Parts: sequence; C-alpha cells; structure tokens
Amino acid sequence: MEALELAFACGQIESVMDLGTGTGLLSIAAAHLGSKKTLAVDINYLAATTAKKNIFLNGMEERIISVQGSAQDFIRLPSDLIIANIHYDVMKLLINPEGFTNKKSFISSGLLRREAEEIDFQLSKLTAKIIKKWEFNGIWYTFFGKTF
Repeated sequence: MEALELAFACGQIESVMDLGTGTGLLSIAAAHLGSKKTLAVDINYLAATTAKKNIFLNGMEERIISVQGSAQDFIRLPSDLIIANIHYDVMKLLINPEGFTNKKSFISSGLLRREAEEIDFQLSKLTAKIIKKWEFNGIWYTFFGKTF
C-alpha cells in the first residue's frame, strides 16, 4: 500500500494494470487513489472471481475490470502503472522492453532476496529506475520505480 500511495504521489495515474490481483485489494486501492481505469488480472479463476465480487462490494465496477488470464497475455496493453505482486517465474518474463517499458511506473512485489537481486539487474538493463525499495525481515522485497 505504501508503494501504491507513493506511485500516486509521484504523478498523475489514469490507468493501472494489477497482475496477480488476488482479492483485488490493490486494484480497489488504486481506484480510491484516483485511477480511472484498472485492469485486475489473475490466472486463478477463484481469485479473479473473488476480486470481481470485492470490486462490486466497493462500488468500483465502473472503474475496475477483473479478468482471469495470464499476466503475459496482458503485459503489452498500455497503462500508467503496473502492479505485479506475482511469482518470480512470471515476473522475470514480464520485465521486457516490448511490454514493461511502455508503462510510466511500476510496483514489483513478492520477491525473495535472490529474486529481487535478479529483477534489479534485469531492470538496470532497461530504461527503468528504482525509486524506492522496501525490505521486510530481509526476506520479502518490493520495488517502486519509473520507466523512461
């Protein structure tokens, strides 16, 4: 949530893509922070359905769409912010010039130390800059950054 608040504080965000949405919590928070369009994606049918219910319960169905699908199938769609709280094996496939760098900013989360180091290295090869890193108990890492 802190990374999401920082992303909105750093510039106007009209659209968000939440890959690995789970319950839809971050999509709903993004809409509350000002996103006009959010795409919430999860490969798990139950997660996508749960997100859809939570979006409805929060009155955000006009601003958020929840779909079941693979993150790789949606990465090329344009958005101002991409949120990826997703398994490392998927995240490393998402960080590529064809899809990742057409976003203004990104939040990558759910990374273990070694995975975070590898993602940091991959990002350094792109036109991306990590603005802030969070480390939780030396185990769990989150990045907020911008692409140029």
